[in-house]
Amino acid sequence: MSKIYWFTGLPNQGKTELAKKLHTLLKTERRNWRKSVFHLDEKDFPDLSHQGDITFQIQTISEYLVKSECDVVVSTISPYREDREMFKRELDSKIEEIYIDSSRPIKRDYDVDEYEEPLEHFTHIEGDGKGIEDCYNELINKLISENKI
Repeated sequence: MSKIYWFTGLPNQGKTELAKKLHTLLKTERRNWRKSVFHLDEKDFPDLSHQGDITFQIQTISEYLVKSECDVVVSTISPYREDREMFKRELDSKIEEIYIDSSRPIKRDYDVDEYEEPLEHFTHIEGDGKGIEDCYNELINKLISENKI
């Protein structure tokens, strides 16, 4: 079964780094032989951000890919909880929300009050005091132990 792994959180929390590592793992896993695996990062779509809601547009692309039997790894802020929850309801078991959280400083000008943390049905990775490798190992262990990968 194809799946979307949706990384969310404030800027500079490690979403993209962790997503790239998961993308590499999924591409090289034997069970995914002959299966396409895509990584979509909001930074790779600068033109979309000028055309309205980038979260909705990335959701549309992800939904198309997962329905085409591809795995998709997404790294995006996607600040609004209801947008993410609605997407999870639409796709049911085909999406795993992964919330990356730490107290790292936010590099770019971003209103932190705009971001709404997930409340239910997500995997939480707390990055404080840990390097990216430790966070990645924690993520993979959680996904495997919960049969989400």
